[in-house]
Amino acid sequence: MDAIVSGCLQAQLGAVERMFAAIATAPGARCLLTGGAAAPLAAHLKIPFQLADNLILNGLVRYAESR
Repeated sequence: MDAIVSGCLQAQLGAVERMFAAIATAPGARCLLTGGAAAPLAAHLKIPFQLADNLILNGLVRYAESR
């Protein structure tokens, strides 16, 4: 079981860091992390990041209020 969990974590980290590489040279670039897996991912990331609680829900509220 540990090998599966570790493999999934490494796959997620690789995907996030690979996508970040496309914007890494932009001034102030950082990865926004949200959701249930944000904290476990953050503990292992080697890129600038910011934890953003309820990012999706806050966006939906803003969208609803703008209509």
